[in-house]
Amino acid sequence: MGKKSDKAYWKEVRSDAKLRRQKRREKKEWVKAGKTNRHHILNKCRGGTWQKSNILNWDISKHNAWHFLFQNMSFTEVAELLLRTVQIKNSLGD
Repeated sequence: MGKKSDKAYWKEVRSDAKLRRQKRREKKEWVKAGKTNRHHILNKCRGGTWQKSNILNWDISKHNAWHFLFQNMSFTEVAELLLRTVQIKNSLGD
């Protein structure tokens, strides 16, 4: 068998490098999706503590979505808001 031409060799090298970059990106996305961080049930600004009973380990994207939607509302406040929303919707008689 003959030796590969320089052009064919470098084309193969670029293709391999592109494949390796794609695999690294996919791995990063997978790892990012599983990362968690701490969410206080009772906010620290409202007297919440760092005790395990006051901490939830949430997926980062869910934690960010919670704060985007509800800022620093407690779980109870969010539940009350959602119930009021349903009551108002029902009173309007769809």
